[in-house]
Amino acid sequence: MLADIIFEACLLLLTLASTAVLLFGVAICILPEKIEALVAPLNHWISTEVAINRINHSHNIERFFYRHHIFMGVFIIAGALFSVYMFVIGIDGLTVISAYQRMEQSWATLGLFEALIYILLFLNCLAIMIGLVVVLRPSLLKNLENWSNNWVSTEEILKPLDANVDTSGNWLPKHPRIFGLLVALGSLYILLNLGSQAG
Repeated sequence: MLADIIFEACLLLLTLASTAVLLFGVAICILPEKIEALVAPLNHWISTEVAINRINHSHNIERFFYRHHIFMGVFIIAGALFSVYMFVIGIDGLTVISAYQRMEQSWATLGLFEALIYILLFLNCLAIMIGLVVVLRPSLLKNLENWSNNWVSTEEILKPLDANVDTSGNWLPKHPRIFGLLVALGSLYILLNLGSQAG
């Protein structure tokens, strides 16, 4: 019942949005100059460099971790135990198998699903052991920490993404009616598909 209500609400929202986009595309075809002047205040470059620089530096949490190692260890163990409980008791294997059979999934897919369950169980058991080490002897993790605690900067990787590539801005003012027609046709196609889904 709730799923049907959510589905109908999503269909209604998509229909309203597609209708608005269709009207926008038609308006671009009819009045391109007025629409361009209307959306001009929105057409400005927003750089993410400042926001990225705030997070693109090392954060030292070792002191906090070791100071509250009992709480952190108990938190890790509790999360892992909850996951193990859900995989072992919370998920009914027969129910999953019958559901896959009703969905006409292959046995290979079911085998992959079962393998994923066993891998997650192993990882959660490993997390329980790590949590016990964190609670009882956190100093044993020093070597692992020294091996894995390396700073990897994303500045050079993200720099190409923080560049203004104004291909559409150069093309759209010269061909507004073509753009409006494409927008209208795309939204009309979505509306027709939504109509068939509703029907």
